[in-house]
Amino acid sequence: MDESGEDDLAERIKKFLRGPRCLSPGQPPTDELMEQWVDGRLSRDPLAADKIEAAIKFSTERVEKAGAIAERPGPAQDARNCYFKRADILRDILRSLRNG
Repeated sequence: MDESGEDDLAERIKKFLRGPRCLSPGQPPTDELMEQWVDGRLSRDPLAADKIEAAIKFSTERVEKAGAIAERPGPAQDARNCYFKRADILRDILRSLRNG
């Protein structure tokens, strides 16, 4: 990911973290992982890719779970959209770590 792509990702993360949160029991510390990436600390963590992959898996499972009941506007659809955005950001972070 080039520098402008990383700047765009950092802005997407900051915007996401300022918005409403989707929280579930057992959720990995995804917000903290995003903040660590923005701060440049995540790339120094040798387990970062594993942590991000676990967070992606968790968010993807939540998207699928909410998808069955998210056909109409409401909390289930909001949760589905939140987890979808989170997984998308996490995939971009993982790509950045691997290409970094």
